[in-house]
Amino acid sequence: MKKTISVLCVLLCLLCVLPLTALASDEAQTEIPSELVGIWEGEGKPKNGGQSIQLYVRVMSDGSGEYSFDQGTYHESVPFTISREGNRFSVDIPATSYLGKVDGTWELQDDTLLLNITSTFTSGGSYSYLAECKKTRATEHIDAEYNWLSYVLKVDTVEIVPGSDVDRSPLSSIKDKTLAKVRLLGKDQEIVTKDLQDKDQMMLFSMADTKGNDMSLYSVSYWNVGFDQEKGTFFTGDTQEGFFLYFLLEGDVGVDDLVLTVKAPQ
Repeated sequence: MKKTISVLCVLLCLLCVLPLTALASDEAQTEIPSELVGIWEGEGKPKNGGQSIQLYVRVMSDGSGEYSFDQGTYHESVPFTISREGNRFSVDIPATSYLGKVDGTWELQDDTLLLNITSTFTSGGSYSYLAECKKTRATEHIDAEYNWLSYVLKVDTVEIVPGSDVDRSPLSSIKDKTLAKVRLLGKDQEIVTKDLQDKDQMMLFSMADTKGNDMSLYSVSYWNVGFDQEKGTFFTGDTQEGFFLYFLLEGDVGVDDLVLTVKAPQ
């Protein structure tokens, strides 16, 4: 009798554990590779010939993202989902679109994202192409959130830019330098412009590389800036959707080597 009870207990334990193990296995199977997360850009070639396609693909850690397609004067930008199951790539088509379905497969080969995509039109025709894309911008930084003053800020993009893009003056002291350009957006609220004009508040932002080397904050910029011709002065709106931070880089530093920090006010 004791032996029978022991066997039953073991069977019950297995019944409890197996579904959890299976679930963990399924979750691992659906997670996308971390190296796939990021912003990719490249060129697509129609399988039946024709004008090449310029692609912009932004992949988030949950497999969702944005897919932009440019061919000549034609442009489309729609959300998509990437799945590890069958390496599927499927686009969420708006109800108003003449596209009936866009899907295909993806594959990572070293540092190249390969896409094999077919667009099917509501009229019945289809269009297929192969694309090769390279990662061009920071990945783990995208959508990272930071508390600053009374705001929650969300990182939109991080990229490396030449100093000549930031200061176009012939006498610029940074024209031969490189900078990290960080685009931050207010999450669920706009930012009061006066807060961006407070130097002490902006110095709460700091950046370093993964080795601990600090990068200097060079400048802050924002939009909604106008010029009053009568007064000869610039003016801004009361609030901003977001702003840019520019940090001077030292040495050969890549985007994925950078760490942004926001200090608490003293």
